[in-house]
Amino acid sequence: MLTSASLESAGILAFTMQYLQVMKLFAKIWEHVVWKIRSDETGGLEYLFGKLDVRLRELRYRYIGFSKEEELYVLELIVVACMLRLSKVEICCSPTTLKKLSAIISHIEILNDKGPMEPSNILMDAKKTVHEIESSKAGISCSLFLITNLVDFFTLKQFSLCPRVRHINAELDVPGNDSENPLPFVSGLPVAIPLDITLYNVSSENRLWLTIRMSQESTQFVFLDSNILGGCNEVKKFTFMAPFYRTPKARSFSSWISIGMECALEDCHLVKHCGGPKRKLVYLCQEKEVHLCLVRRD
Repeated sequence: MLTSASLESAGILAFTMQYLQVMKLFAKIWEHVVWKIRSDETGGLEYLFGKLDVRLRELRYRYIGFSKEEELYVLELIVVACMLRLSKVEICCSPTTLKKLSAIISHIEILNDKGPMEPSNILMDAKKTVHEIESSKAGISCSLFLITNLVDFFTLKQFSLCPRVRHINAELDVPGNDSENPLPFVSGLPVAIPLDITLYNVSSENRLWLTIRMSQESTQFVFLDSNILGGCNEVKKFTFMAPFYRTPKARSFSSWISIGMECALEDCHLVKHCGGPKRKLVYLCQEKEVHLCLVRRD
């Protein structure tokens, strides 16, 4: 439901677009898992679950100003996604999904303890499911009953969003850089990449990271300390020289830069990159391509 007041809020419009994307993904997965009217190819379904996880993480962490009811609704959507994953044993990492579901249920119970709210049917069923799986000798096999439970206990409800919700967002630019005007570098030596950055609604509690990627397997992280960046909480504009240490032996190359924010309530996980984030990231802007060219030596 969009009112005249909410139409004036960029946060509301951004949330609405992402919420619609989440609903489309839920619909596609529901057709695979519950109605079984789509091809049950493991790779395709896992891809949909991956996209849904990312979108739900964005709904949870990239918006501030939720009411208690709004936060609970987003968390319940995450519960449904976990239960759908658990119903497909062959594609899910069961212990990881079960741990995530347990953590979300605990967080919902903490929110419910702060005020008089009746727990939803899907939450009660999720708690029962976690208990049954953890106590079952057959382990995850009891998840075969999850589909019936989802159909019986979960239905989408009307969702209203208050106009005070704000979007945590960022803009990133490499001034004057394109394929015709690459940045100079010397192979094997660090290079400084000048960035114009604008942050929206980022507080000092948010942990931000620049990600500088040359490939899916090669990513460098640079911490952005929002306490020293200046500006107010709503808008912060600054120039930042990002150091890149992995200049290759090549005449030219491109890297892709983005800004990620750690998900504060996610479990810490081991990372391959020393000194990088300890939790999963949500990305606040599109990746920006940076062009670099080797300095010619006379």
